[in-house]
Amino acid sequence: SSFVDRALQSRPDQMWYPTEPELFEAGVLNGFTQHRVIEDNRASAATLSKGIPQRIDDLTTLEAATANGDELLFTYRISKPAEQFNIQSAQRELTESDRRTSCSQPLTPKLLEAGAVLRFLYLDPSGRIIANVRVEHC
Repeated sequence: SSFVDRALQSRPDQMWYPTEPELFEAGVLNGFTQHRVIEDNRASAATLSKGIPQRIDDLTTLEAATANGDELLFTYRISKPAEQFNIQSAQRELTESDRRTSCSQPLTPKLLEAGAVLRFLYLDPSGRIIANVRVEHC
């Protein structure tokens, strides 16, 4: 009924269309197909790639965003050598941060429920892995 009310309140020249988050919230949609996950990953990687490299902070630069089926991979370069990190601590902290940030996005929990995987790969200047984070659920 809220959709009908909102549509009727719109002027004829300003048609209202609900957003995907609104459709999920109202129960009109309840999930994504595997095909949608793959297409969403491709679209996200293409959009992000247009702005790469992207400086995230003083240490971190997003260098690549690639889609491979249900996995969306973000590759970051950290400007300090891996030897300057406690690798276990960095892995734990980045896992918590990446999951929190990812799951705060409106549609990410539904995409993860449908089988999407977000992977965050953090490399030092020489290419050594500092952290390899997989987010598969919220």
